Amino acid sequence: MVALKKFPLRCISTCSHRVKFGYRAFLNVPTVTLSLVHNENVSKFNHSHSVKLLHSNSTPIFYVNAAPHIGHLYTALLADASCRWKELSGQEVKLVTGTDEHGIKIQRAADLNNQSPLEFCNSVTTKYQELFAAFEIRYTDYIRTTDDNHKTAVTHFWNKISEHTFKGYYRGWYCANDETFLSDSQVVKAKDDSGNISVTSAESGQPCEVIEEENYLFPLHKFKDELYRWHSGSVVYPTSFMSLVDPYLDSLGDLSISRPSSRVGWGIPVPNDSSQTIYVWVDALVNYLTAFGYPDSLQDWPIDSHIVGKDILKFHAIYWPAFLLAADLPLPKSIICHSHWLVDNAKMSKSVGNVVDPMSLRDRYTADGLRYFLLREGVLGKDGNFSEGKMVDYLNSELCNTLANLLSRCTSKSINSSQLYPPFNAEVFESAATEEWRELMDSLNSLPEKVAEHYNNFKFYKGVDCILMQLRCTNGFFDTVKPWTLKDSEDILHLVLHLVMENLRVCSILLQPIIPTLSANLLDTLGVPLHSRTVEYLLPVSSGSKTRHIQASGHLFKRVERVGGAK
Repeated sequence: MVALKKFPLRCISTCSHRVKFGYRAFLNVPTVTLSLVHNENVSKFNHSHSVKLLHSNSTPIFYVNAAPHIGHLYTALLADASCRWKELSGQEVKLVTGTDEHGIKIQRAADLNNQSPLEFCNSVTTKYQELFAAFEIRYTDYIRTTDDNHKTAVTHFWNKISEHTFKGYYRGWYCANDETFLSDSQVVKAKDDSGNISVTSAESGQPCEVIEEENYLFPLHKFKDELYRWHSGSVVYPTSFMSLVDPYLDSLGDLSISRPSSRVGWGIPVPNDSSQTIYVWVDALVNYLTAFGYPDSLQDWPIDSHIVGKDILKFHAIYWPAFLLAADLPLPKSIICHSHWLVDNAKMSKSVGNVVDPMSLRDRYTADGLRYFLLREGVLGKDGNFSEGKMVDYLNSELCNTLANLLSRCTSKSINSSQLYPPFNAEVFESAATEEWRELMDSLNSLPEKVAEHYNNFKFYKGVDCILMQLRCTNGFFDTVKPWTLKDSEDILHLVLHLVMENLRVCSILLQPIIPTLSANLLDTLGVPLHSRTVEYLLPVSSGSKTRHIQASGHLFKRVERVGGAK
């Protein structure tokens, strides 16, 4: 028998422990998002603790005052990757997204473009739909606030909460860019060299103006105790973002929930009062109910996770639950909050000219390339830094050199002349496998459980870390065993090819939520049937007894080059 060399496994020590388990052991891994809320405001609506058949996520509906950028795409990718993972785990999924098309900011943007508001909205919402199609965001519901069914839902919702509202005068700061009312403590005043005073939002830096008008007011303070109880269940994740919520919880007052139609005509009129337009955030938040059939029904509500950026957390963590309480409706199970994306360590800004267009990046680096980078680099609790040069390095090092190259090596006709994915030969494994070989496969057996824990908690970057570590070790195994020297030991060669391909198969199934097209192409190459690409078929590894014929079709992911001044 050919002498087989050992290879060091230090690279997999952090991801390797000997665990044997079936797929259901990680299908029901407890997740942060499923255990977030343990309080009466939610539990009174949900009496069963069994696994829910439908998993639902939402993005915010995106404001159509400008074209989408990578921050919008990242939010959608978090929702999409989560839903894809749940679907692979055997659950039905619902992904809600759409566009927010009312408000004074839309009026002004339409005027600047010499269009009617609806014409302007139609042009921009199309860009979002094209973005989602290009990056394979598989939404089930796309809500436009200009749609008639949504207007019906908002009108009905207004009537439900109207018993809590009253008419009064508001005088204070309003930020049109953020569509939000601000107190004196939430604005910053500055004087320029000419003595002119400017006032901006302390949070966003956007300009503010003083308005004085008669509006309908909503008493947020009436729901303070219930909001505190809801938040005691750690609804917001990561919990560090509660630092953005607590100051508002401590100072709840009356919120203006309408604007005079003479000032904001582009919106949904207040029922029975055409002099007022419903506040754009009331309008926008109700989209989540619209997607679940409101007002005719609310099947499968409450939603599992609202996925939002930190800049709009207060609207989802304070305004929205208060409105739902007033309407006597169930509260969301969780709010997944993420930070912003910088560009080369600078804030994205139209004036600076560094807003990143995802569609142009797709043309250079593929849709899966950008999906991979954003989910690989993005961490919920801290601002991400988009660097085109860093993305190129990631794609070349990890997708090209580690993943694609491993596939090319084991499907090369110079090594795999029969173009087979050989079955596992237990007898040869028991006689030939070294301790290091066994550790590699034990590590593969434990990989799905660890990846599931990270994916279930929206830590996609950690899941990818574990997968990449496994692939690097498999490359190391290939280098050390040197299968090109085993042509006279066909049984051992086939075993080595099987072990490498089995690592590729498991890793590719786990990568489907991140890079769906590349994963599908790799699994196609390995001859893995479509019905065998769910988590049910991950374990136990090496359980297949059939020989598969591979379908090699060129390099899976080619090296990419830096473009222009990419750093």
